[in-house]
Amino acid sequence: DDNFNGFYVDARHYQTLTSGIQLAARFNYGNSSGKSPKYTFLGGMENTLNRNIYDNPNQVGVTPGNKLRDVVFYNYGGNLRGFDFAKLYGTKHILFNLELRFSMAGYLPRNTVTSSIIRNLQLILFSDIGTAWNGEKGPWSRQNSLNTTTVGGNNLENINNPFYAVVTNFKNPFLTGYGMGLRTTILGFFAKADYGIGLENKEFGTGKFYLSLGHDF
Repeated sequence: DDNFNGFYVDARHYQTLTSGIQLAARFNYGNSSGKSPKYTFLGGMENTLNRNIYDNPNQVGVTPGNKLRDVVFYNYGGNLRGFDFAKLYGTKHILFNLELRFSMAGYLPRNTVTSSIIRNLQLILFSDIGTAWNGEKGPWSRQNSLNTTTVGGNNLENINNPFYAVVTNFKNPFLTGYGMGLRTTILGFFAKADYGIGLENKEFGTGKFYLSLGHDF
């Protein structure tokens, strides 16, 4: 009853456009199956120092219905900026990342750059788009785990209610984030500062700031 399988694809491409300008693209896909499939979480950035977790009453966590060892197998798909961590989760996910990177050192004479902060300084423009879901019906299906809920029926709140309705809201299952950021090396650490605005179901949310360590994809 505890078996599971995992299939993950991570494809990346880097293209130098001109001196000091690089286009970076990433595609990430995951599918966990079996009797006890594991979740992938989307939202926020990797290695974030100021991480916020999305407040979802149905969020998967360590509860009596979930085993503590499952946490070890939880997967993080990658950056989906403009949203809090765990904004979406599911046993299947798709994620696209696109960054346009401007290296400041490429616009300055090489022998004049002595500071490691200036030498490694990058300005980036980014766009992230992704979704995660459960079950066999994906985001392109008319009904899926993201836009379908059951109201009424024999649940905990209405234990003796024999009537229920399946409601489909047809919301856009994909989350999109836009923004910009800075990259540089400080005291030997590669530091990142990003500001992103999320687009959910044709509505922009409030901007979110991320401070993180470690190299990008």
